[in-house]
Amino acid sequence: MPIDNLLNCFDSGHRAVIVTGRTLWDLHLDGQGQIRPLRYTLFRQANERHQMAALSFNLAQGAVWETSGQTPAERKRIEADLRAVGIDVSILAGDQATGRLPHERALALLSAIHTAAINRETLPPLLLVMDFTEHLAPNAQSQATDFTLQLTEMLWILAHEFRLRRHNIFIVFCGCRDLVDSSVISTLPELRLQQPGKAEKLPFIEALRKSDLRQAAVFEPGLDDNAVAALSAHTPNRSVEQLLYGSAKTGKPVTRDQLVERKRDDIVAMSDGTLRLLDTERVAVARLTGRSIEHVLRILTAWAERLREGDPNIPMNTLLAGAPSTGKTDVALLLALLAGVPALEMASPKGSFVGETERRSKLQWRVFKELSPAMGFVDEVTETWGLRRGGMNLDSGASDAMQGAMLEALSDSSRAGKTLLVATTNCPWRLGAAQESRWTCLPVLAALAEDYPGIVAGIASTVESSQQWNAVDPDIVQASGIFVENATTQHSHRAHRRSEPRPWSSDTQARARGRQGCAASEPQGPAQC
Repeated sequence: MPIDNLLNCFDSGHRAVIVTGRTLWDLHLDGQGQIRPLRYTLFRQANERHQMAALSFNLAQGAVWETSGQTPAERKRIEADLRAVGIDVSILAGDQATGRLPHERALALLSAIHTAAINRETLPPLLLVMDFTEHLAPNAQSQATDFTLQLTEMLWILAHEFRLRRHNIFIVFCGCRDLVDSSVISTLPELRLQQPGKAEKLPFIEALRKSDLRQAAVFEPGLDDNAVAALSAHTPNRSVEQLLYGSAKTGKPVTRDQLVERKRDDIVAMSDGTLRLLDTERVAVARLTGRSIEHVLRILTAWAERLREGDPNIPMNTLLAGAPSTGKTDVALLLALLAGVPALEMASPKGSFVGETERRSKLQWRVFKELSPAMGFVDEVTETWGLRRGGMNLDSGASDAMQGAMLEALSDSSRAGKTLLVATTNCPWRLGAAQESRWTCLPVLAALAEDYPGIVAGIASTVESSQQWNAVDPDIVQASGIFVENATTQHSHRAHRRSEPRPWSSDTQARARGRQGCAASEPQGPAQC
């Protein structure tokens, strides 16, 4: 369990850790069969195993005593014991901290604990949970103030203070990893809590449906506990609890669309908008026909089966290269559908501020791995991720940082058999050598003229499924002839544009002549120089 892993850090000798990933405010099914936030289970078990009093702190509320496992008399005794060693919690509460700024309260609390730890032989057992660490020691230098700088230094000092080890003091910092100062992250031991998977979701959902507040909740036909657990896997438990609570209050059933929409929102929130859940059901009825697509379908169908089995020998990164409208996107979504894994669109992680692109890139790949098994999808990868070779980006190195993070992630062997990245492009020649070496390229060729009747019949059956559509129907054959003619005309126009010499502006010609010392008096292109 997550709480066991956290308390094991204390048993291993750590006195200050930072918890990232899943928030301690998320719900879970504890060992007593009760549904409660993770933090309350932490408070109770810390008291049972180490007789620790539990104290939490955030800038909004100040210091707050957590009463799990404590009577009011015990709490007053512990508060008096702490006051005796110089830790006066009563003046740090949000409603009594007159004249103290929120950051000043945090600094006073941590400084008092540090001073008492180095000057006293023994301290009362104490668990301190510091919420929203990114607000205490933010990573963005533009947000730095005197108090945040002092707090950053204090966190670093606490992480290095070996004299804390002789006391039963456990400080748990909670926050978003990428928003906390890098010196703090590199110093404090990190415990990243994973979002609950299907195995943890199922007993949680069963307990939800038996609880008094949610036992009236119902599912739409076709949904059961197992299906709901699968649909909501790797997302916070609070989301599915809210849906069941709403169903119990309104009497309306929980639907598949609601679960998918909530999971889509959760993934966007966890990845800071760099990942989006795609709908694979739309390709369930799609008919992909034609000799050009059959070979690609055969290969990807085999890979889907191996991804479902967790085979580490399948390619981690696949590039579908082909002309527009050849079915590349549908093929990729069909792979995810056959493998039974979510399809995640990987958006460009570029940000507007310095350092934001690097942070979002690392977050994107970290969350992608945590959602495994999964398939990532990037449409027109050379444009989405800016993989054009050469040229100037003029974005203060953001594109280079993004490509560096991507090259590292594409080669990450820990993804093997767990995640599969599928990208599409109609300009494969724009990839550099470093990129090309990391992709398995599958060509997706344009359809042959003889395949168009089957393609048109497939599209018609998707649009109007109530009728029977046959590729040999004269109307279908006639309609496919129009598509073939249009495709041939577009191909001829593109070929003609590629063969035409590109015009040179007068400024470009002048610069070319200046660079090469061309003394010609008539305007001419650089090839003539």
